[in-house]
Amino acid sequence: MTGIRVAILLLSCTSHTLLLCQTQQRALEVFLVVDNSGSMRQYDPSLSMPSALAAFANRLPLNSQLGILIFDKHVKVVLELTGTASRQFQSDIGRTLRRIDYSGSRSDLAGGVERAIYELRQHGRPDAPRAIVFVTDGVLNLGGKAATARKTRWLREDLAVEAKRLGISIFAVTVSQAADYQLVLSLARTTGGEYYRALTPALMPVALAQVNDQLTKVVANAESWTPNAVNPRGPAHTSSLRRQFMLASLTAIALAFLALGVAVARRWSQRTKRPSPEIVAITGEGAHPVPSLSALREQGTEVSRELANTTDLLTQTNSRVNQFQTAVERYALSNYQALQEAEEQCVTIARECILLLDHLDIMIQRAEQKGEPVNSLRAARSRLCTLLERAQIEEIPVNAGEVFDSAVQVATSAVGSSNPEGVVVEVSRKGYAMKVRGRSDVILRAAEVTVSARQAEVQPGSGGPA
Repeated sequence: MTGIRVAILLLSCTSHTLLLCQTQQRALEVFLVVDNSGSMRQYDPSLSMPSALAAFANRLPLNSQLGILIFDKHVKVVLELTGTASRQFQSDIGRTLRRIDYSGSRSDLAGGVERAIYELRQHGRPDAPRAIVFVTDGVLNLGGKAATARKTRWLREDLAVEAKRLGISIFAVTVSQAADYQLVLSLARTTGGEYYRALTPALMPVALAQVNDQLTKVVANAESWTPNAVNPRGPAHTSSLRRQFMLASLTAIALAFLALGVAVARRWSQRTKRPSPEIVAITGEGAHPVPSLSALREQGTEVSRELANTTDLLTQTNSRVNQFQTAVERYALSNYQALQEAEEQCVTIARECILLLDHLDIMIQRAEQKGEPVNSLRAARSRLCTLLERAQIEEIPVNAGEVFDSAVQVATSAVGSSNPEGVVVEVSRKGYAMKVRGRSDVILRAAEVTVSARQAEVQPGSGGPA
């Protein structure tokens, strides 16, 4: 009986330990926020953007949910969160996007973002990564300077912080050079998202494809880590914990089978010591009297007592395993948060160093044009390049004539060319990436390029770097 109890306890511990190691595939919750104000018609007079948005919706990760709202001076939810696997998804998307007609007045981007945050918080799956993607000319216009400034401050200081608290990443696609890029960049950096420019309708599919790539990475990073209600991406420490849990599980299973084997062996040895019925009949020995009713009751009481004790032990074991699970999750989460903050600080410093390198190049170029000495500037640039090299920060190689790569490049403009569509024509700004051991490179700044497009898709004045 003792061996069986030990085996039950070990198997109980094993089941709880294995639960700690389980991972579940996480889908994605996305809310698409589209500017429907009249100013957007100047950018898209032929209403080609809905088709690009439909292609974006079709490229979302499997088992995702998508909601759509449009805004001008009012905010309207035109499609509640709908699963991409739904049979009506395609028809719902097509019917919803036909409501984009750029007929509204003014532009309340802050109201649109607030409503998207509310919808994701109230109706989104809590264990799934969440994101907001908004497409706008990037200019808030509420009819008055005071009201516009108040809503802009609310968006930057309050809504961005609320989105970060809820684990909602914000991705922006702006269609105008007059956009408030300081505001857009602040939203993206605060929430862990990114922003893109699509200054012509031909660039809108390219920008949305880049957003799709980023959302796919968000899902992949979320699946590699499993604490509750958090969207962490760190993971060397987690794999180590998982290996320890699996080792503990295998050890517990082995001990459980060993205990069961010992119990069975003892039972078998006891049975083999008893004489067979034939021998008992011949010798007349070993006849056992039939147990009385009171003896059977005592045995039943003893068995019930043993079962009650076993149940208590299982309850205590479950409680201790739950406490252990909670402690491990808190420890892992605290370590992840510290590592995440350190990584964010390193990336920020690296980006500032890249900007400093750009300024040094500009200063050297201007000094050479004026005939001034540049030795000190070149020495400073050389020391900065050495520092970046030690930090494993390298320039992203991009050459004219190569096929556009949305993973490491940003298309800032499109020009008509004899080359096939989507080929790099010119590099307007260098890109940089930082190598990190044990994971993929961190893109500090994507290379800004001009790409080729069909002549019919290029509007006058859209050629050249933006």
